[in-house]
Amino acid sequence: MTALWILFSSFCSACILASIQCLRETLAFIDVAFVQFLFVLAVTVVVMLVRQVPFSTHVWHLHLLRSIIGVGVVITQIITAMNMPVAAAQTLQYTSPLFVAGFSAIASFRNGEHIDWRILASITAAFIGILVMFHPSERSFPAVYVPIGLLCGLFTAAAILILKKLGSVNEPVPRTVFYFHLHGAVVLGVLELFCGQLTVSQLQQTPLALMLIFLTCAQFARALGWGKGNTFLGAVFTFSGVVFAAFIDSAFFGVTPSLRSLFGMLIIVAAAAACLGLIAKAEKNGKFVPTLRSQPSD
Repeated sequence: MTALWILFSSFCSACILASIQCLRETLAFIDVAFVQFLFVLAVTVVVMLVRQVPFSTHVWHLHLLRSIIGVGVVITQIITAMNMPVAAAQTLQYTSPLFVAGFSAIASFRNGEHIDWRILASITAAFIGILVMFHPSERSFPAVYVPIGLLCGLFTAAAILILKKLGSVNEPVPRTVFYFHLHGAVVLGVLELFCGQLTVSQLQQTPLALMLIFLTCAQFARALGWGKGNTFLGAVFTFSGVVFAAFIDSAFFGVTPSLRSLFGMLIIVAAAAACLGLIAKAEKNGKFVPTLRSQPSD
């Protein structure tokens, strides 16, 4: 079930990027980021009040660290989304599963844990599928956005690992989402005060409303999926975002997938299926599959 949450969050992420593309002519990236954080914060407060989730936490340092990194993710994501095609932006941002898998493998080796190299190979194969879909030599955007996209991938990986830690100490999902957007709203609120140009009429755009809906769904799905799920399975399923983005490009922006793109999608789907099968087989045989989760603290 946790893998399905990762899959759903990947779909929502692709929809968010598509929505941002529709807004790039009418909203500055600071305005978009501020509205994102403020809206999800308001929704999360309502959820916590209804479900009676306490606002106090004993792992405030993890929330603060995730918030700092998360603000970097949002800013770099919006910059790339506004200046690159959806599939290209997704490709660079979704290098994060490679970073996650790499960090997980290193941690497992240091702890003396066994790793099935076929699982790591399937994750690498999924990224190869992305490279097949995205033609690095055929770009119509400034090269400066490539390292920004990679930085977004690295930030995302770090945020995911912190989510894993929060999940391991049984931190409630609404509270995890709340503190991230509380800190982000404060930072972006200050930037909006001095640099923003947001008006009431800009808030009445349909793409903005859709972006906020998908963003809220993505945040909760991501926290649920990464907080309790298998790290390697989550990593390979995250690549599905590029497949979703390609279909969105085709449906709404008139970009027809080539045979090469379709072949890349096939590689990604096959790699995800292989990874899922390997992990399921290992768990059925009672073998330990590292998830980068520590034991819950008292």
